Amino acid sequence: MLAGSIRESIVLLESGLHRIQAVVTNYNLGDGLGRDTVNAIRAIGLNAPTIVMSGSLGTDREESIRRGFSAYFQKPFSYLELRRKLKALLKKRSASTAVWL
Repeated sequence: MLAGSIRESIVLLESGLHRIQAVVTNYNLGDGLGRDTVNAIRAIGLNAPTIVMSGSLGTDREESIRRGFSAYFQKPFSYLELRRKLKALLKKRSASTAVWL
């Protein structure tokens, strides 16, 4: 799913038409902050890993994690690094939701 704004992402998430496994968002968006998307995701009960990206040196990695993001990337970053982190977060999520009989 690709959304052009926070408002659009929230509408798409709330529609339930998409199976969301993870969210990657920019920190500063045209209509708000990436954390607004995370808050909306949590409000509808979606427990997906969330990754935030920022090109601003004033954005604090630890603060982003405290605010609910699973990971933080400072721009510019390697696509390979993002891919590895996303894969690790999805594997961790899968392991934590597994049912053992």
